[in-house]
Amino acid sequence: MDTLQLIKRMDYKNVSILLPVYNTNADYLAACFTSIKDQTWQQFELVVVDDGSTHSDTLAMIDTIKNNLPNVKLISLQENQGICKALNAGLAACSFDLVARMDADDIMYPERLEKQISYMLENPDVDILGTWELNFGTNGAIVNTEVKKHAKLVSKAMVINHDDYYIMNHPTILFKRKFIQDIGGYNNTMRHYPEDYELWLRCLLNGALIHNLQEVLQLYRKDNQEKLTQHFKKDSQSICSQLKTDFIKQIEADKISC
Repeated sequence: MDTLQLIKRMDYKNVSILLPVYNTNADYLAACFTSIKDQTWQQFELVVVDDGSTHSDTLAMIDTIKNNLPNVKLISLQENQGICKALNAGLAACSFDLVARMDADDIMYPERLEKQISYMLENPDVDILGTWELNFGTNGAIVNTEVKKHAKLVSKAMVINHDDYYIMNHPTILFKRKFIQDIGGYNNTMRHYPEDYELWLRCLLNGALIHNLQEVLQLYRKDNQEKLTQHFKKDSQSICSQLKTDFIKQIEADKISC
């Protein structure tokens, strides 16, 4: 089946928004929800995965979201499983061919879904589509005017020659659900970052076409406490380095076997 025939069989008018939540500040979660509710593209379902939250204000806000939007699916995990298991549980519940990732403390620009879906319709070979994003703080103010930019095309060569492991903005991506599930979904052995970097490398090894829209379509909350501690960042750098080494070895092995 060629690409055009495949696209005709896929439902690109609807999108599943995949939102994992774990003890998120209720005000942050409310702002996130408002940005989803106010999208210019309204043909979506919201799949909320509560990853074993214990904070009463978080749980109350999840109930508010469920009761104030007709197209919400709530997946409740009995105890905290980590981001990968939460995302895989959410993926299994998604109804549509396209899935948009979202973090529970971030904010979508109103036209994010519309622009990403339009791009995927115009570029049907693209499997994963990210965007640029901008930092903002606890009071909603922009705290860093430097846009978190990434190249339009994420390729094997770019990864090999890129000194930084941060090659996409994970909470901004829109992807083809079947492609991600066919390669095994998120790696359940990784509870935290760099679960996204591991996924990008595995996608590339499996032939994914990955693009980034060259504009800001999301605000990334950077509060007074870093989301990752310095110690955790150091550990992540080590893991990323090993992932990249394994990635290069796999590419070289594939060349030899051809």
